[in-house]
Amino acid sequence: MITLKNQDDKEFTLLEKIGSGGEARILSVQDEPDLVAKIYHATTERTEMKLKAMLANPPDQPSTHTAIAWPTDLLYQHGHLVGFLMPYVHNSDLIFNFYNPIQRKKLHPRFTWRYSHRTALNLVIAAEAIHLKGHVIGDVNESNFMVNEQALVTMVDTDSFQVIDNDGSTHRCLVGKPEYTPPELQGISFKKANRLMEHDNFGIAVLIFHLLMEGFHPFAGVLSTDKSVGRVDLYCIRQGLFPYHEDPGIKPSPNAPPFHVLHPYIQAALTRSFVEGHEDPSKRLSAKDWKWVLKEAERDLVVCDKKKRHVYSKHTDKCPWCIAEKTRRARQQKYMRKAKSKKVPTTTVRKKGTVSVFASAQANKGSFLSSQTSHDDLDFIERIQIHGDNIERFFDWLKPIFQALSWVGLTMLVSGIVTFGITTFVSGSTSLGGIIGLVVALLFGAITANWTGLIDW
Repeated sequence: MITLKNQDDKEFTLLEKIGSGGEARILSVQDEPDLVAKIYHATTERTEMKLKAMLANPPDQPSTHTAIAWPTDLLYQHGHLVGFLMPYVHNSDLIFNFYNPIQRKKLHPRFTWRYSHRTALNLVIAAEAIHLKGHVIGDVNESNFMVNEQALVTMVDTDSFQVIDNDGSTHRCLVGKPEYTPPELQGISFKKANRLMEHDNFGIAVLIFHLLMEGFHPFAGVLSTDKSVGRVDLYCIRQGLFPYHEDPGIKPSPNAPPFHVLHPYIQAALTRSFVEGHEDPSKRLSAKDWKWVLKEAERDLVVCDKKKRHVYSKHTDKCPWCIAEKTRRARQQKYMRKAKSKKVPTTTVRKKGTVSVFASAQANKGSFLSSQTSHDDLDFIERIQIHGDNIERFFDWLKPIFQALSWVGLTMLVSGIVTFGITTFVSGSTSLGGIIGLVVALLFGAITANWTGLIDW
């Protein structure tokens, strides 16, 4: 517990730690359930100047929902700045866990493609509010956006944004992830560069692609050349090679959804942002432009007749997600036939894949299932899902048998007790055979009922 003061000497008592990072830690505030405190490990004069500029020129919240976790007050200890107060983002998760299909299925199974569109829309609405004040996000990446189950978006880590003071001075954004950085800033020190809204527009387009294309990075793919280029996505960003546009010397990742599943307006917007925007950054769609495109695309979404969880754009003839599932089953059968003919120990392969895939996920949260995940890893993921589906179908088939055994076991458990009681009452004595019979009935009944899940000990 620690007590700090704001500029007006009002005291705030900070309680338990909610989270921490390399720069600061986040603490709850006593009697303020909608606020948290960000306490830096160290501060400078520049830190205080930037935070004061943020307080003097805050963005307008686009709705009653807190879309931007902007500083609301500064915190001092013995007259020295140590941190600030900001809104507490309740019941939200990283945007990564919504666009990554494995994490989404595990953590947010009811989140459909319609919700992904609405998330993208709410994201650009929040970005527009930042831009309207002359500020720039700068460090656009998957860690700076939180999402809840209603697809409402909140920007966090806003103290890293590039901020314009009322006197016109600029407080730069000093950080950034290369996979969200436009080609004109690749390799440039952020300490020496003023960010522009056009730079944000590139990163926003990458996030929209992530949301609507199952977590894949727009510049991830397979090069037609064997030359060593390092990270393929960064090479393609620098060269302006968008895999989904004609034949630029790179093909899309074979595991990515087809580009045509996207609404035609979205296809055109992404192509303009990544192809035309490569030569002329002003051609990239702004947050305001994206707002119109995404609203139109969401209006054209329909629900699949066969599977209500499948939502797709009505410009396609058939549900692309049903087609994808059919293709996956065909791959499954082909893989299983191949494995059987070669006597491949599939459990060993699956174990190896699990280790490599999920170790990669822990080490590279933001880029898992994007450019940093190899095609082999994606195959391992698919095999894991295949084996899981087979096991699930097998146990579904056995389920009626399990249920029958449950009732048999429970019946024996009850009948053994009743029979022993009656025998003892009638004979007036307890025989060794009766005790053994009771023990056998109890053991079989209890074990069977517990094993099948009817009784949970």
